[in-house]
Amino acid sequence: SSDLIVGKKTTYQIDMEINNSINELKNIIITATLPKGVTWIYNSSVDAGNLNYNNNKLTWNINRMPTSVNTLKGTFKLSITPNEADVNKLLTLLQDIKIEAIDSVSGDTITLENPPITTNLSSDSSGLVQPAN
Repeated sequence: SSDLIVGKKTTYQIDMEINNSINELKNIIITATLPKGVTWIYNSSVDAGNLNYNNNKLTWNINRMPTSVNTLKGTFKLSITPNEADVNKLLTLLQDIKIEAIDSVSGDTITLENPPITTNLSSDSSGLVQPAN
């Protein structure tokens, strides 16, 4: 299992996906914030555009996504080392997740906000921090 244990660094791979099946999108910007205690690991890949990290803020810019492209993916890694105060808690890995894009046909700006990504990611673990042995 991937239990979180006080004092032990745990690394998570985050996979983001943009799906589009309606109109071409342009000026796509995905932003998110890393909460205090979460560390960015400089090892990312994206299908298109640029993924940047600065001052606890992640920004993925994509110029355009034609309708011929159904899905774009971005992958990166984060780590967290829980402390005593985190025992029996879910920890937030990524917050303030927002996607903005312009619909090339209508000219409308599309804005989506996503819930935070927490340590409750997999079926093999509760995502709750466990005390050190």
